[in-house]
Amino acid sequence: MRDRILLNDISINLPKGKLYGLIGHNGSGKSTLIKLLSGELVPSSGSVLLEQQPIQRFSTKELAKHIAYLPQRLPEAADFYARELVMLGRFPWQKWLKNRPHLISEIVDLAMAQTQVTQFAEQMVNTLSGGERQRVWLAMCLAQQCQYLLLDEPLSALDIVYQVEVMQLIRRLVDDQGLTVVLILHDINLAAQFCDELIALKGGKLCKHAPVHEVMQKSMLQEIFRRYLTFAGSSWRYAQSRRIMKNVLLCLLLWAGWVQAQPHKIVSPDWSIASTLTAIGLSTASDGRQANLSRMGAGSTSA
Repeated sequence: MRDRILLNDISINLPKGKLYGLIGHNGSGKSTLIKLLSGELVPSSGSVLLEQQPIQRFSTKELAKHIAYLPQRLPEAADFYARELVMLGRFPWQKWLKNRPHLISEIVDLAMAQTQVTQFAEQMVNTLSGGERQRVWLAMCLAQQCQYLLLDEPLSALDIVYQVEVMQLIRRLVDDQGLTVVLILHDINLAAQFCDELIALKGGKLCKHAPVHEVMQKSMLQEIFRRYLTFAGSSWRYAQSRRIMKNVLLCLLLWAGWVQAQPHKIVSPDWSIASTLTAIGLSTASDGRQANLSRMGAGSTSA
């Protein structure tokens, strides 16, 4: 069986102190790239350098002092209280007989306060909602106090309010503490609002790595998301009209069923679903089971 190449011909440099948004269509290689950067995957060719050294030369514990990685699929932590899970972020820094409990407690308290999970400190992790667990894991990464923070879709389980608050927190960490953050985002608006640079992947290759204002152009977004993104035009208007007509048809069918169930006739004898559909621009098939949208206007009707 022939091996599948997930990423090919990618060369990027990530200067410290910036927030990088990793974007691209599903299957473009975003998670694979962030796993390579974290050391979870080893490239079949090429190398990932940290402080001018291949990351494979670092021990797991030493690498964890430089890079904190939050995967898309969170590990099970059913037997941990939230505070205990956050404290695990201090493991890379612990030394035998040289622990400083008061300092560890202060760091953990700060990380939990920053992610607004202090109130869950004494709750079991498996009793929290998906969004609450996501924030507790993020607090653990902050407690790790690394220079590099890699986040694989950290907003996926959060509602819109917490999405913005987490992005504001990450932005502050980059600005105030000089962290370097790489995170996968599907929300282009949030990426444009908070990131310094965007790394766009397409089909396993680097499509564009540039400041936000250069990537957030219509032509560039079309190139990145081609086959996935259609801009407003006659095709879009026609698709919208199709959806509207389908909704109208559904409402009429439901109303017709309700009318027929009434004990008293409340419509005229010549009323029928077919006549109403024809009046609003729809034609019914000969067998009465299918309705097709009649062509409206002279605009393009491509799917």
